[in-house]
Amino acid sequence: MRTTVVLLVLLGCCLTGVQLQNEEREISQSTTQPNIWAELKELRDMVTEQRVELAVTKAELAELKKENEVLTNMVLEENELGSVEARLRTSELQRENEESPKVAFSAALNDVGYVGTSNADKTLIYTKVFTNIGNHYNPATGIFTAPVGGVYYFTFTAFGGNRHRNIGSFLYRNAERMVSVQDHHKSSYGEDQVTNAAVLQLEEGDQVSMRLNPGFSVYDNSANLSTFSGFLLFPM
Repeated sequence: MRTTVVLLVLLGCCLTGVQLQNEEREISQSTTQPNIWAELKELRDMVTEQRVELAVTKAELAELKKENEVLTNMVLEENELGSVEARLRTSELQRENEESPKVAFSAALNDVGYVGTSNADKTLIYTKVFTNIGNHYNPATGIFTAPVGGVYYFTFTAFGGNRHRNIGSFLYRNAERMVSVQDHHKSSYGEDQVTNAAVLQLEEGDQVSMRLNPGFSVYDNSANLSTFSGFLLFPM
């Protein structure tokens, strides 16, 4: 009887030890096994965050694309506006050029020999006309009449071939002397040529001519040595 009781006690102790070992093994396994659900949750949060960042990036790209389209349209509109303004300006210049009168003349004294050394002013008449656009220079009187108010350019040349003569001529606007050329002969050879020019602002109807003063002369022949020219720079 006593032996039986001892065996039962020993058996119970053995069972209890085995059970404790099994429980310790399970606790150890549960402690070292990774938390899959926590990792899945973390992974899900990362995916969600990346989706949000991607959505923000797409929105920013869409906004940049929109701004780029706006800027592109603005540039195109400015270019188109500049092109239109350039065409309008070109058209305006063409119209102004078409409406602006064409005025230019050039003439020589021709085969007159010496003219001058009289006791009074003498208007030089340049009868050999090279150019007379607009016909505002009169070869019968030697006078140019301004068809419109504006700025004009005039140039003239005087030749002398006698050492005993003083050569010179004078550009007049109406009755006002503007510029002149002169050469007092002292050389033994006696041939000289002088030239001058002026830019004048004229009113419509103003007259420009070349004159000799007493004591001066000019010379010309078929070589066209003494000339008078002018043209309109721009109207005003």
